[in-house]
Amino acid sequence: MKIPPRLMFMAQVIATFVSCFVVVGVQAWMFENIPDLCSPEQADKFTCPNVNVFGTASLIWGGIGPARQFSPGQLYYPLLWFFLIGAILPFPFYFASRKWPQSVGEVYSNHPFV
Repeated sequence: MKIPPRLMFMAQVIATFVSCFVVVGVQAWMFENIPDLCSPEQADKFTCPNVNVFGTASLIWGGIGPARQFSPGQLYYPLLWFFLIGAILPFPFYFASRKWPQSVGEVYSNHPFV
């Protein structure tokens, strides 16, 4: 679509900003207008699972602590390597695009739908 990057970024920022207020407004409306919203006896079967998820996350990060989960020998320790991989991986692609700047354009310029 060739949307300018600054315009795309501004659209994403504005959409994120607006969605914050829309989501909070809808949630507030639901809590005020839907009877028994978070109870198991609710007529339309609405539940509030996010409360349990948030509680679990706060226990993991506050009670157990990241050191006990991400320390060497722990279950999630290998995930830390992906931060390093994510920091290094863009560089080969950046240098390749600098060395061969038209290689991607040449491939797509012969495509019948472009």
